[in-house]
Amino acid sequence: MAGSRVAMLPVALFSRCSFSESYAAVWQAMEHFMKNIGASAGRGGYRRALAAEEIVFQCRRLLGKLFNINDATRIVFATNATEAINLVLKGWLNPGDHVITTAMEHNAVWRCLKTLEKEGPTALQIYKWLPGTNCRRCGQLTCLAFATRLLSGENALADCPPLAEEENSERFNALQGLLG
Repeated sequence: MAGSRVAMLPVALFSRCSFSESYAAVWQAMEHFMKNIGASAGRGGYRRALAAEEIVFQCRRLLGKLFNINDATRIVFATNATEAINLVLKGWLNPGDHVITTAMEHNAVWRCLKTLEKEGPTALQIYKWLPGTNCRRCGQLTCLAFATRLLSGENALADCPPLAEEENSERFNALQGLLG
């Protein structure tokens, strides 16, 4: 499963030095944007906001073509490398996943991984392993509410009857591993 996620999530980081040969063109494009568009993409349905959205989409489409990514909507822009690293690691890794790094790794990677290691699972990560039936047999309205109560210690795994069923034994074991 981890291998398929790697294939689905290509990541490329660009810095200002990536544009050294066409630096003047970048400034010209920015000047054009500020003078003629000056709106945030995705923040409205008026002409300038739609023009900004079209620029972002075209950039995604071109990057998708460059990196052979079929679905350009899977390309995400971040304000800097640290934000991009946090988005990838916090949005992609699950408790129990293993990460191999080197001493040469960017310190933002190391800091993020150490934070994730200390934080433990979230309610959404627990919810992913629950049966998702919202049967209310645990006393909660939803499985997500049950996951939240598991984290706070107000409920135990044994409070979820579907987890005791044979077809959910893998889920039960995974949750035991998550919760320690």
